[in-house]
Amino acid sequence: MRTSRIALALIASPFVLAACGDGGTSEDVPQGPPVVTGEVAELSTGELLGLDRANMTSQTPWRAGAVTRTASDVAPTSMQTGVEALTADGFDRLLLTFRRGAPAPGYRIRSGGMEPETLCGVETTLEESGVILQLSPARIRTDDGALSVDASSVDLGLPVVDGARLVCDGNREVVWFVETTSDAVEVRVLNLVTPERIAVDIRPGDTGPQ
Repeated sequence: MRTSRIALALIASPFVLAACGDGGTSEDVPQGPPVVTGEVAELSTGELLGLDRANMTSQTPWRAGAVTRTASDVAPTSMQTGVEALTADGFDRLLLTFRRGAPAPGYRIRSGGMEPETLCGVETTLEESGVILQLSPARIRTDDGALSVDASSVDLGLPVVDGARLVCDGNREVVWFVETTSDAVEVRVLNLVTPERIAVDIRPGDTGPQ
């Protein structure tokens, strides 16, 4: 198993999700709740890519449609403190880390970019295809307005993930865009604790109808 990792940014100084929803959109894509780890096939050591199996709380299996998990109305705003890219045979991973002491944010992760979408409260068209990571409630700035993560656009050149960049932050949202080498992709999401993390795995998908 070939593995490697690229640090997009150093982790900054330290810090109940409810049932799934549609993230406030009407996009007709397959939805579904995260599957408890014990109910899915166990990940191999190569698939873990260094993650501690004991810290995994849930995962959503591979799918072509959107993956949505909605935070409760009283959930605190999560501070993102790190982002890292890793690769293994067959898939690439973006690992998002959040400050300790608060749950990870809700998310809506899906393919997109070519059509207008409301991101951070503003209608936005990214004008290229990839995977959108929409986190809420979340922030990526300290109280003085400085970014807690070096969020510059990064050219990764991995087999599936070509690059990643911060699209916007505001309105209690943080949005990342992941450029992919294939228009058709599938994603898998792992939720972890100690610290709170969201691992987004991306692999080439079926090039036929989704």
